[in-house]
This record gives sequence, C-alpha cells and structure tokens, in this order.
Amino acid sequence: MKHALPIAALIAVAALATTQNSGTSPSQYTPDRDPMSMQSDADFLSMVAQDDMAEVAVGRLAANRATNSKVKSGARIMVNDHAANFAELRRLATRKGVILPDSPSADQQAMMDRLRDLRGAEFNKQYVSEMLDDHMKALNLLRDRISAGGDAQVTAFARKTFTAVRKHAVMWNALAKTYKLPTQEIPSMGETMGGGMGH
Repeated sequence: MKHALPIAALIAVAALATTQNSGTSPSQYTPDRDPMSMQSDADFLSMVAQDDMAEVAVGRLAANRATNSKVKSGARIMVNDHAANFAELRRLATRKGVILPDSPSADQQAMMDRLRDLRGAEFNKQYVSEMLDDHMKALNLLRDRISAGGDAQVTAFARKTFTAVRKHAVMWNALAKTYKLPTQEIPSMGETMGGGMGH
C-alpha cells in the first residue's frame, strides 16, 4: 500500500513520544458545560489528529525530496512540531475518552499522492502551496474551537496549537513569495478569517 510507510512512521514517532502514557485507559469524558461538546470536541480532536498525521507524513517526504534548503528545513520543523503536538493530543484524547483516527483524511491522502508524483523545483513549489493552504485551514478550525468555548482543557490545547500553527503559516507565507505563489493574511487568535477557508 502506497500510504503504509509514511503513516506507520508517524505512528511510530508518536508512540515513542507517548510511551509513558501507554498504560492509561480512556476515562469517562465529562464536558465542562455544553452537553453537545463531547461530540464536537471529539470531532475537533480527530481533525487535529489527522492534520498532525498528514503534516508528519508529508514532512518526512519533503525533508528527503525538497531541493531548496529553506523548504527542506521547513519540512523538518513540520515533522518535529506536529509529532510533538500529536503526542500531546493523544494524552488529551485519552483523558477525555476520545478515540482518534489512525490515518489522515481522504483529502490529505490525495495531497500526499500529488506530492509523491513531483520532483525538484516543481515539488518545492507544490509543497509550499499545500502547506500554506493546510495551515490556513487549520487556523480557521482552531480559531472556531477557541471561540466556541466549552471544555477548558480542549480550549487550552486549541490555543497552544493555534500559536504554533500560526508560526508555521507565517513561515510558509514567506516561502510562498519566493515561488511567486499567492500569499495570505495570517490572522491573530481573535481575528475573523475570510470565507473559503473551511476545514
């Protein structure tokens, strides 16, 4: 299977980062307030997990295949930061009794397939484009969860992740200029983002 190696590599990284928690069983999730938050937070955590898995898998590909040193460095940052975020997410999901997906979404798999077919400067440009688009979508998802309130621990995780993802988006936005790609206005946590950024 063409997806098995990168996703297996991601799971191995996350498993190493969470070895100390491997004996913990999920506890009953009691949301802080909104009775619907159990479902919505499970969806949110699952979507962030898929983002992290995709970023690590494609980051590993780009770290080996990119021919631009800044793109290659950015890819390594994606692997390290998203693997660490995924490890923290797994611990949070365990405490909340949320079962996370074990693979990226179909759209993310398709993105990885597109990149696997590219080489050289064409790969660099497409990877930068995909990363900027993905991080803008992630910011939208995170901002919406922060605005919604609800479970305090999930909100705190969303805030922390937003800060890290925003730094990534700024980096990819700068690299987009190098490749004459459309750039984005990177939002702060309290700002409203424009349409067309649905996750």
